[in-house]
Amino acid sequence: MEDQPDQVFHLAAITHLGECDKNPVAAHDTNVMGTRNVFSNMPKSAVGVLSSTCHVYGTPGDLPITEHHSTLPTGVYARSKLEAEREAVKTGRTIVIARAFHHTGPGQSVRYAVADWCQQIRTGTTTIEVGNVEVRRDYTDVRDVVNGYQLLAERGVGGESYNLCSGEAHPMSIFIEWAADGRDVRTHTALSRVRETDVEEFRGDPSKAEALGWTRTHHLRDTLVQMAK
Repeated sequence: MEDQPDQVFHLAAITHLGECDKNPVAAHDTNVMGTRNVFSNMPKSAVGVLSSTCHVYGTPGDLPITEHHSTLPTGVYARSKLEAEREAVKTGRTIVIARAFHHTGPGQSVRYAVADWCQQIRTGTTTIEVGNVEVRRDYTDVRDVVNGYQLLAERGVGGESYNLCSGEAHPMSIFIEWAADGRDVRTHTALSRVRETDVEEFRGDPSKAEALGWTRTHHLRDTLVQMAK
């Protein structure tokens, strides 16, 4: 007998920006066509949640970014995720779109900056090579984001998008300080890690998801300390 799920969570994607830029065809096949395939084959009575991204907004024109902000994605990853959103809606199924902002937590791949810094601190590195750590970013613990996915499956409106974010932006440098938790850790700025396209601040508005009852129970400082232990 075939499975008949009531809820379908689609998180599978090529998410690393550099990997998407190097392999745009694979990114399209996985992120766009994969989304179409998953939701086209979902039971018509089920509710689907698509894990999308804040990157679909592109360079912010206004802060905080609400779900009504224009979508002007730059880069292969961002464009593929916006196209995935559209393909999901076109299936005619009940799909709720979760636009998760930056998030991290225990077990994240060290291909991502914050997890990489935490691992270096954990292994005793005293000088960490970084890019521009004065840009301000809105980060949330991944466990709170996952709880947001579940809430959207239960209470979200099909075809609607919801930001999952903290609503606060901090300079990336403070994340290193929090992770170090009193240890003497210094940074060295490497030009190869500085992105010319980095915007000064990227911050979302979680009000729409909060109106459904979403709350965050993990303080990011505690998350980073845990990751760097």
